Amino acid sequence: MSYIAILKVNAGTNRVEKYQPCATQEEAEAHVQNYIGTYPLAYSAVDVGGSSEHWSCDTSAKTIVIDTLVDPEAFNKLRKLAYPEIGDQLDMLYHDQVDGTTTFKDTIEAVKDAVPKP
Repeated sequence: MSYIAILKVNAGTNRVEKYQPCATQEEAEAHVQNYIGTYPLAYSAVDVGGSSEHWSCDTSAKTIVIDTLVDPEAFNKLRKLAYPEIGDQLDMLYHDQVDGTTTFKDTIEAVKDAVPKP
């Protein structure tokens, strides 16, 4: 899963005006901290994929969602992109069973939260 540092959002349209893709949540949060003085509403979020033209931001919840009115097929495309590879999912399931953890469930839940059904 990758993350985005959202630096600037248009208050009228909720569209992203300035952002930085990041490989990890820590990298995104560090990027936000570097620019929080210039962009006080900056935050990091799960990368929902696709084009930023299809993103709608909720700055109070600090999330990005796909505007399916702009691209009706966006949900299907982006949900598939957001899920980890099948091999990684199977590995998570195995380790959850062996270690008594909930990594698989938590990961899938994060994807569903990041790319909600329209």
